[in-house]
Amino acid sequence: MSRPEQPCRREPLWALLLSLIAAATIAGCSSVFSELPKDLGGLPEGAPARSETAPVYPHVHEMPPKRSTAVLTVEERKKLEAELAAARDGKPPQEAGAKAR
Repeated sequence: MSRPEQPCRREPLWALLLSLIAAATIAGCSSVFSELPKDLGGLPEGAPARSETAPVYPHVHEMPPKRSTAVLTVEERKKLEAELAAARDGKPPQEAGAKAR
């Protein structure tokens, strides 16, 4: 009794290895693509030039400044909710203000 021959699995491994090498090679040349003509995947003619310095990012633990506006009171919130509901329903805001009071 003879064993059935197993298919060779080395070809898919080589194909995978070659595709990974090709992807790494292409990714390594990505900065060169901006110098190519537009037809070959480069930047269009009217594109602005890159700045020489990188933008400044805020520090991680830097807190934003305090807000200058106060929180709405209960009456102001009810009035605003009534105006928004009236705008959603298509009614004039005067009718909505009368219902909230």
